[in-house]
Amino acid sequence: MVLLASLGGTLEYFDFMLFGIFARQIGEAVFPSGDPLVSLMLAFTTFAVGYLARPIGGLVLGSLGDRFGRRGVFLASIFIASAATLGIGLVPSYATWGITASIIVVALRIIQGFCLGGELPGAVTYVVESAPRLAPFVCSVVYACVTMGVAVATGIALVVGQVLTPGEAVQYGWRIAFIAGGVLGLAGYWLRRSFEESAEFEELKRIKAVSTQPFRELLRTHPWQIAAALAAQCLTAGFNGLFFAHMSAYLTGVLGYDQQTAVVAQTYGVVLHAALILAVGWLAMRVAPHLLLRAGGVILAAGAYPFYTALSSRTMDLMVLMTAAAAAGAFANATFAFVTANLFATRVRFSGIAIAQNTTQSIFGGTTPLIATALIASLGTAAPALYLIGCAVITFLSGVAATRFSSQIGRLERSTEMSASRFAKVWIAAPIAAWIALQGSAVFTQETAPVNSGANPYRAIRNWGEGPQGRPFGGTNGVAVDRDGRSVWSADRCSGPITPGCLGTKADPINKFDESGKRLASFGGGMFVWPHGLHVDRDGNVWVADSRTASPEELKKFPGEKNKGSVVVKFSPEGKVLLTLGKPGVVGNPPDAVTDPTHVLTDPSNGDIYVAESHTDVESPNLVGRISVFDRNGKFLRTIGRTGTGPGEFRTPHMLAWDSQGRLVVADRHNHRIQILTKQGKYVAEYREFSRVSGLTIDRNDMIYAADSESDAKRHPGWRRGIRIGSVKDGKVTIVIPPHQTEGPDGAAGEGIAVDAAGNIFAAEATVRGLTKYVRN
Repeated sequence: MVLLASLGGTLEYFDFMLFGIFARQIGEAVFPSGDPLVSLMLAFTTFAVGYLARPIGGLVLGSLGDRFGRRGVFLASIFIASAATLGIGLVPSYATWGITASIIVVALRIIQGFCLGGELPGAVTYVVESAPRLAPFVCSVVYACVTMGVAVATGIALVVGQVLTPGEAVQYGWRIAFIAGGVLGLAGYWLRRSFEESAEFEELKRIKAVSTQPFRELLRTHPWQIAAALAAQCLTAGFNGLFFAHMSAYLTGVLGYDQQTAVVAQTYGVVLHAALILAVGWLAMRVAPHLLLRAGGVILAAGAYPFYTALSSRTMDLMVLMTAAAAAGAFANATFAFVTANLFATRVRFSGIAIAQNTTQSIFGGTTPLIATALIASLGTAAPALYLIGCAVITFLSGVAATRFSSQIGRLERSTEMSASRFAKVWIAAPIAAWIALQGSAVFTQETAPVNSGANPYRAIRNWGEGPQGRPFGGTNGVAVDRDGRSVWSADRCSGPITPGCLGTKADPINKFDESGKRLASFGGGMFVWPHGLHVDRDGNVWVADSRTASPEELKKFPGEKNKGSVVVKFSPEGKVLLTLGKPGVVGNPPDAVTDPTHVLTDPSNGDIYVAESHTDVESPNLVGRISVFDRNGKFLRTIGRTGTGPGEFRTPHMLAWDSQGRLVVADRHNHRIQILTKQGKYVAEYREFSRVSGLTIDRNDMIYAADSESDAKRHPGWRRGIRIGSVKDGKVTIVIPPHQTEGPDGAAGEGIAVDAAGNIFAAEATVRGLTKYVRN
């Protein structure tokens, strides 16, 4: 599927680039003028019109792809574009039809551009959703194939130039190329009929998370990502416009190179460029793609003027110059697609890539030959270098934003990665990539590679604290430090396994310990089904979320327990009930009820209460993912977020915390990330280096402490359980505390987590029970 998606880009870009390569011949045949430069500029204007149609095509086709699926957009775009290419090859000349011929060519060019607006974004979307762990490399495969489409087009130009006289080339040689392109495009359509729908899109449909208004949602939730994507693609658009579309006409029409010499040199440069794109794509599996993209910006900015000066003065061999350009441009063309795709969530990825790519290509790509020609007329033959330098600077600066908003690929819980062995089998049939397949036998990683090791200045004290009165610890979910900064509160579910929790017992699940581990207080017996998240507010009151109600089978075993569970309870430090949110034993929506709350957090500035919901089965069609907000007296105010995988959406928001800026930080466990929101629920950022986060707390230095108690080969492949610590400012993990060694292969790690004033870490152990204290060595 990756190969077929990439070949589609090859065929369609081949069609599209023919216009730039044969611009001089088309200008003479369809846009005649007494001044050859004017005819060339008219042809390049028509070339630019096709690019200007791309944002509209991207908007329409991207929205359709996000709403209804990727496959249909793939098929329609290549079929219509191929028909337009055939039409250009068959339109009579200006001498026969006059201005009508010019109008028809412009119209067909617009249709080509409209379809290309969905073709390449669709290809990138498809491959990253098919192979998220190989995403940097498969994105480079797409653009290597696109580049080979340009090489095929220049190769046809070479054949036409060798077989036909200049007069015959103007008369019908370019038409042969367009007709051949149309036929190849239809072949691409036939190949794509075997496509299945993107696996991640099918998953979105299954969980009913498909966006109904992707463009509107994109503008609302991803404005900064769009800006970062536009800047990231600027260099690619400018470079490709110069190297692919403008170079042939520039070498022959401006610098006076022989037609055959120019075409051979450009074809060589383009083929080499495609191979180097694959090489840099392979490198991007090991070096952050955004760094390689910025490196490309530096290289091209530094080398642009010497390159064009050498071309103009003919002081260096043309093949050497093409080699240098191919190598420098590969850093941008191999990485920009992944950097762009990694900025957008699955729900709006097609639209996001399409809008960013097509807008940038229209502004910087389609107009490049026209601008370059105008610059040459005003400033001299080396003037295109100035344009390329400007594009390089913009892309270099984009890297700062790209790192902040990235790590969106592979967001769905279900594993959709293409295995490395399957990927190699697909590419056995592709000779051009054989050596890359051999090089790629190593284990590939995501852009957010698993963070499983790091500094660990802590030692663990297992089974810390005096056990609850009259029984051993149950599975412990909640832990919090008292407002004194020393005492520790815990909530456990009275029994070891997940069920029955505290049903059928009067044992106190809420316990307080002093700094030495001595138990100071206990309460809450007979009130809960499954005590979970625990929070201590600014006044020292203790809040506990009860995350389950009794099942029908449990009610048969424990009659009389019906009116318990699915509530949040506020206690005084002495254990007096001060407030209850939700209706005990009832699962529902606020203000009447809440659904299996996992955690509760209060706003220290005004006492507002934030309740994370829910702990229900993530595969349930009725899954709830939200944060309900109440005022300090329990009056329902609003809901933040909804169920899903996009920005500001949740699947098991498992724990909440505040950072120093008063932003709400959420452990979005089933989406394998931490999200940062404003108090009103506006999405700010997300971090994925902390893995599958169950427990979360933030200290006064804005350091995140995240506990991963669940990662394994099934639920989060490649990641290891443990505690990860890093800054809320950039989301970079600097400390990794490994899991406890147990009989199981994955070990065990805490679920709830808290940090006292001295910097000691306390973890609530859901599987091995009790509390673990971590102190610095």
